[in-house]
Amino acid sequence: MYRQFFRHQKQWKIGRSYSSSQPKAAASWKQIFGYTAGGVVLGSITAYFYFENVNLKTGLSKSLYDSTLPIKNLPIMEYGSAHDLEAAIAELKQKINPANISQHKDTILSHSDNGCNPIKPLESQKPNYVIFAESTEEVSEILKIMHKYKIPTIPFGAGTSLEQHFFTTRPNSVILDTSRMNKILKVNELDLDATVQCGVSWNQLNDHLKDLPMSAEENGTCLMFGCDCGLNANVSGMIATNASGVGAQKHGSMVQNVISITAVLADGTIVKTKQRPRKSSAGYNLTGLFSGSEGTLAVVTECIVKLTVVNPYETVCVVQFDDLYQSVNAVGKFAQNGLTLDAIEMLDPNMMKAVNFSSQVSQEFDIAPTLFMKLSGLNKIVVDEMVKKVEKISRDHDCKKFLFAKDKQEEEELFAARKNALWIMLDYGYDIYGDDVKLWITDAAVPLSRAPEYLQRANEIVEKSGFKSVTVAHLGAGNFHIDLFYLPHQLSACEKVVKEMCKLSIELEGTVTGEHGVGLGKKELLPLELGESSVDLMRKIKFAMDPNGILNPDKVIKIDSNEKFNGTWSGKQD
Repeated sequence: MYRQFFRHQKQWKIGRSYSSSQPKAAASWKQIFGYTAGGVVLGSITAYFYFENVNLKTGLSKSLYDSTLPIKNLPIMEYGSAHDLEAAIAELKQKINPANISQHKDTILSHSDNGCNPIKPLESQKPNYVIFAESTEEVSEILKIMHKYKIPTIPFGAGTSLEQHFFTTRPNSVILDTSRMNKILKVNELDLDATVQCGVSWNQLNDHLKDLPMSAEENGTCLMFGCDCGLNANVSGMIATNASGVGAQKHGSMVQNVISITAVLADGTIVKTKQRPRKSSAGYNLTGLFSGSEGTLAVVTECIVKLTVVNPYETVCVVQFDDLYQSVNAVGKFAQNGLTLDAIEMLDPNMMKAVNFSSQVSQEFDIAPTLFMKLSGLNKIVVDEMVKKVEKISRDHDCKKFLFAKDKQEEEELFAARKNALWIMLDYGYDIYGDDVKLWITDAAVPLSRAPEYLQRANEIVEKSGFKSVTVAHLGAGNFHIDLFYLPHQLSACEKVVKEMCKLSIELEGTVTGEHGVGLGKKELLPLELGESSVDLMRKIKFAMDPNGILNPDKVIKIDSNEKFNGTWSGKQD
């Protein structure tokens, strides 16, 4: 462009065409300087208006060479119209089975609300279509078309999330349901890994592993997958929110349990993040990038997950303390003494009241901070030694009661209070507040050393508000679920209390979500936790991978200057 520009400038200034047979007069140094300076000035003006025009058209060029992308540099996002959506659906019906594209009322409803999100979707936050994919290739074909027409596309797994992750915040949107991709493709027993499709649930995988020939060996051991979050959650959703669960104490979160991910990018490109080795230094950590991205960067279609061997012998210990600080100090000492426990869960006194009320537990516990712990090992001798060490440390920290299971039946009985905690909470709430009661399940995490202060101050916030709460915690990881009972007319007031507790976790060097994710519900808190620059960097990554912003728009980070945090806009919508 610039070469042609200067060529035309030279022709215009000299006043003769290159084909002229007339002899050219020698240019003086003043003429040469004038031509050059004039060309530079005109070239600069042209370049200025050219690039400003690009800026005005796209809104992105101003940040093209910046490392981050502040929200102020973004235009109002433009998506496909209702006509574009119908054109996309018509084209898609030529690529996949039309029966897998649904507008049925019940299908739309089941993909709009799972009954667990405190905030209910507006009518405008429901999809126009639900599209079921049955292979990675179909996901690719779907996204190619949605990218072409700029149709907002929300990935959907089992639908068990709690932070409005699958609300369709933009008009003319579709849900992309991958739950039918539920095959366990391969189990490598020697390598301790399994290749599964995205719709496989952790329960399904563990049931399959129990039936492998290895479980029939004389020692009775079998393989298992360590992450055990919400019942029937599938691996794509667990990767999306970097989920964990009770097993996080030993196995960590999802990011520690995934070796490789096959995913489809917004434009339909299929990528695989790693090969199968547990160790690899090849390239960027794309596996980690997708873990916790909540469907905003890509759609996970397959993954290779780590497996572990189930120890042949296990037991359960229940320890009660008068003092919360002592219980936390005991948990810290377990780790410092090299004890690797399978689970360290804590129920607060309010929750222990609910446990005693419940018919699911036969014995009555003291109303006190209570640890529920799982221990396992190669044999009874190893586990018995672990129990002795746990008991000594607990008693050194003034525990008031120490129980441990002597057989399988007692083990199941003792751990039932933690295993059935959700149903115990609901039964308790219905009995106290009536059938209209709701439960807001919160999720925050702090360093273990700040855990007592967090729980004490969070409970003060709840008590001051007039609400009642019960708490379960993955205490070894400092992850708290302080769950609030409320009635429908108290929703707004309850939300304020939840946000206040989240801000407290940030103050104590923690996070607003340990395992449930950000979604819509906690998006406004993310800059408070990480800082604006970190969120601006996430936005840069988002638009590098999804330039039209179609994948789960408005979740985790703001992508539109006119967007409000509840997923509505001040701008005009089609």
